[in-house]
Amino acid sequence: MGGMHECFSYFPHRYGRWLIQSCFGEVCKTNYTTEFQVREYVEPTFDVKISPERSYFHVSDNELRVKIEARYTFGYDVNGRAYVRYGIIEQEKKTPLHWNLIDIENGEGEILILKNKLTTNGTMEHLVGRNIFVQASVMGHSVGELQEAELTSVIILKAKYTLVVQKSSSFFKPNNPYSFQVLVKNPDGSVASGVKVTSVEKEEEKSTKSNKDGIAKFTFNTGKGMRELNIKIYTDEPMQAIAMWKVFPYSSKRDYLLVISPRSLTTKLNEELRLDLKAHLSNEKNDVDAFSYMVISKGSVVKAAKIQSVGFSTAISLLITKEMVPSFRVVGYYHHGGEFVSDSVQIDVETGCDTPLKLSRNMKSQTIPPDVKVPITIEGESKSRVALVAVDKAAYVNNPNNRVTSKQVFAALETFDRTCSPGGGKDAMGVFHDSGLIFAATNGDRSTDKAFQCFEQSRKKKRSLEDYLKFLSDLVEEYKVEQKRRCCSDGQRINLPEETCESRAEFVTEKDDCREIYKKCCKDAYDERYYLEYEEEEEMDVHARNANEFLEKDVYIRNDFPLSFFWETHDLDKNR
Repeated sequence: MGGMHECFSYFPHRYGRWLIQSCFGEVCKTNYTTEFQVREYVEPTFDVKISPERSYFHVSDNELRVKIEARYTFGYDVNGRAYVRYGIIEQEKKTPLHWNLIDIENGEGEILILKNKLTTNGTMEHLVGRNIFVQASVMGHSVGELQEAELTSVIILKAKYTLVVQKSSSFFKPNNPYSFQVLVKNPDGSVASGVKVTSVEKEEEKSTKSNKDGIAKFTFNTGKGMRELNIKIYTDEPMQAIAMWKVFPYSSKRDYLLVISPRSLTTKLNEELRLDLKAHLSNEKNDVDAFSYMVISKGSVVKAAKIQSVGFSTAISLLITKEMVPSFRVVGYYHHGGEFVSDSVQIDVETGCDTPLKLSRNMKSQTIPPDVKVPITIEGESKSRVALVAVDKAAYVNNPNNRVTSKQVFAALETFDRTCSPGGGKDAMGVFHDSGLIFAATNGDRSTDKAFQCFEQSRKKKRSLEDYLKFLSDLVEEYKVEQKRRCCSDGQRINLPEETCESRAEFVTEKDDCREIYKKCCKDAYDERYYLEYEEEEEMDVHARNANEFLEKDVYIRNDFPLSFFWETHDLDKNR
């Protein structure tokens, strides 16, 4: 059963933030909430904009330049004065640390956020992950009107970029290449292109640059018997960003595998996509009889079929339909030797909503007097339908964030997807579980359906200083000879910025075995300190991102006022 229900409620005359909560079903297992703000509405005559020189404050910076702009909605500059203050946001509490009164001339003014105003001890390390807020109240000389603006997205950080492993499986197929991709983001959340990213797994190191979408792709070869891949990902100095990614092997009783290889991980509507399915049966000569597969999108099975194999492999061709937008998953499996073997892969579909649309007016004059018709030309995709609306510019002064894009719409659609990962799984049943499916067979094989809990990258228990000191002590205890114990203990001290373990070991004057012990303990201690610092920064980064998303993006200001008109829909003939 499905449908839509409209409910009109009259709220009391009370300003503030409101929360609407609804649930579906008798037991209300599914909850939905939305927030909106009620405040007094006065149509503004000018807009105030706060623009920082950059969206972050690095711990080594001494200042950050911030521009205050004020312009009337009809385009003229505002002259007046602005009261500006800034400070630190911590646990949603804003603490103002400095304020100033500046002049706004020709629509612009400027302030400097100073490091010595943000901290009293000269260091910013304890503020990493916090946000800086800037509030400006501008009074125009000519109208005597006060308008306010606030910026909360400037973040204090040690690394210029954020690295996020995305759309990558947490499991690899032994003896097969493992591919993953990393999204490089700027502090404001936008993608960063052209950034050199390096990934290291044991002795293998690979480097590439992020593409226009901020994506850096890597592939590592895997071998039989590998227990896990510990991949370190980082950008170049200075302001180095670091991420860790751990991958585990697919498990099979008889070392059977299924590998689904699409020609591309992205496709378009109404195109055909070919996928190759290949079985690996260790050293057996028997062929696989058939492959079964399902196409799943937004929690529904779009297609299910069975196809005969040719030896150990086969190929399928899928026509991309609207039911597969914005993404779909192909789950394949076969049965051989009393064992089910499966694999899955996720494919993104490029939507047609991002086609170019151009509006132009056929008038040379920039000023339009009242009661004059304005001819508008619409250019877009042939046979498409275009909706038009005219909006008073003042509406965006009070409501700058409420502009919904097609990407936001499709991102909301994908929240109904019950899948856990972009493909693969820890074993055959894990593949079905992570695809949002419950699988049961007559031989007793069954995927778990326990609350559809997803596998997450395991986070080790946060290491304390006591754990670190115990680790160093255990390193020394590995050696029974006092001289070797001293060599290990000496190697554990912290490197100076210009030092490496190799360069320090060159100054060891004792025997060669002492130099090797010195070098080993130096590297082990360095790695332990690195993981300890990384876990602290990662935990801080998670809190910072969550706070940042809440501060400026989650709560929309909604209103219902006659500021929009000219609601019309037009069908385009040819391209206009």
